[in-house]
Amino acid sequence: MTVEKIVKLSLLISIGLVLFIVESFIPFPIPWMKLGIANIVSIIALYIYGIKDALIVAFFRVVIGSLIRGILFNPIFIVAIGSGIIAVLIMGFVKFYFNRFFSAVGVSIWGAFAYNITQIVIYYFLIIKRPEIFNLVPLFLIITPVTGFITGFIALIVIEKGKGKILF
Repeated sequence: MTVEKIVKLSLLISIGLVLFIVESFIPFPIPWMKLGIANIVSIIALYIYGIKDALIVAFFRVVIGSLIRGILFNPIFIVAIGSGIIAVLIMGFVKFYFNRFFSAVGVSIWGAFAYNITQIVIYYFLIIKRPEIFNLVPLFLIITPVTGFITGFIALIVIEKGKGKILF
């Protein structure tokens, strides 16, 4: 990996951390749900640099963000890192195999579904251990397409407007 690429990925991670902090101030009707705007940088990394670098961006964004919030290695961190990695893997799969059917918006929606379903599964096995948590799935089915669309749409605009610019 070149120094230039390391710097560009570091910038994406930094932007993701800023978005993560900004997002923490946005009220959402359900306390532990959020828009996921910090995931915009993972989508951008996936489309510009590929899945390996998108995984690096997602991993370090979650680790550093958890360190900032003081939740490194607690159950919320495990949920975030597991869900983030699975989401990037699913987005990479959809982008690679179904690129002609889905733009960054569609890929983002798939990633949002993967993140939220993985989140519920991890909470079930590690924290809650009660099947009632799966009652949240219908709520996720309503909210996830909206949040995935928003993050994917913003990522798509940045990707298209950013071609040939310093970050890419």
